[in-house]
Amino acid sequence: KSLKYYLFSFRNEGIFQEPATDVIFGHLWQLLAPRYLKLRLQYNIRGGFDTVCYAERGSRAALNPEGPVSV
Repeated sequence: KSLKYYLFSFRNEGIFQEPATDVIFGHLWQLLAPRYLKLRLQYNIRGGFDTVCYAERGSRAALNPEGPVSV
């Protein structure tokens, strides 16, 4: 519920979607301190254009440092 309120807090900020995505990504990166993070935000604007914004940082290789798993 608190994540929903956090995301809704950007409704009245008066900034475009891309900078809002960067701010949210920065907060998540700092809070979670992951090795890899990819964020996808889909904005559904009433009466306007739908926008999808992506932000990505880190290395996907860091998710499995031992390399691919053989089966």
